[in-house]
Amino acid sequence: MVFLFLAVGCQSLEVRLKNSGSTVPRNANEKIIKDYFYALREQRYAEAYQLLSWHAASIPHSPPRFSDFKNKHQRDHKSLATQIAIGEKNKLRNDDPCGYIYTVYAIQPNHSVLFSGDVSLHSRPNQLGVCLIGYNSAFGSSP
Repeated sequence: MVFLFLAVGCQSLEVRLKNSGSTVPRNANEKIIKDYFYALREQRYAEAYQLLSWHAASIPHSPPRFSDFKNKHQRDHKSLATQIAIGEKNKLRNDDPCGYIYTVYAIQPNHSVLFSGDVSLHSRPNQLGVCLIGYNSAFGSSP
């Protein structure tokens, strides 16, 4: 993760988060990112697991069992970002309508630093245009 800047207080940090990107989804792709984040934050792990593309190029291995995914995210829940904003997007692949990587800004618990990371989207295998999370370094570790 990259440190962007240090804020003096929580209110200042929230203003900087809003100025860094959108805190409200602007399109269906950004809604997928927000849905995944909220599913993790609200400990709805089955829903988060369903939003992941295990066949994306960035995830060349087979998916973990759901129970392993859930246990890992339960252990890491206390370090999950408290808020996110979605910034710029860049096209990954021309043949995939979902193939974008987004810069996502995050506020982590008990920190006064705004972090950034990447979230990529890919189409569900054999279903072009049905977007799923392919990689996430913005609010928690990769799937």
